[in-house]
Amino acid sequence: MESILALGIPMWMENLGEWWLTGLMGIILYWMPLVVCSIVYAVKGANIYSKLRKDRVGLGKFASFFHPDELTVGHVIAFTFISVCPGVNLIAFFVETGWKVLRFIVKKCEWIFTLSLVPDSKKYEKIREEKKEEARKKSSW
Repeated sequence: MESILALGIPMWMENLGEWWLTGLMGIILYWMPLVVCSIVYAVKGANIYSKLRKDRVGLGKFASFFHPDELTVGHVIAFTFISVCPGVNLIAFFVETGWKVLRFIVKKCEWIFTLSLVPDSKKYEKIREEKKEEARKKSSW
């Protein structure tokens, strides 16, 4: 059997099939935490910003004396650094952001699986409430 090099195919193309694991590790260990951390920290920053804007509007004439210290340039730089730095974003993914995303996904799945197939009607709402009240009375001492 002829060698691949004799056919003019470079050595890196011969080993291309063995490199899939390296790419997969890069996706799992860097790109996935980067994307998740970036999204979570962007949402977190936006929530803090909107909360501070509402607080500032509520102050009225004292708004010029209001100095928000919950969201600073340091926070934005730290969020960016945590998202981009390879080892740090992996730690942040498992410690802080990964659980928030997992909790969000579980809540959405729970909401989807608890949807009623038959639409609820107002007619039976009173009956259900009475049955719940009876069950509470029976279960109490």
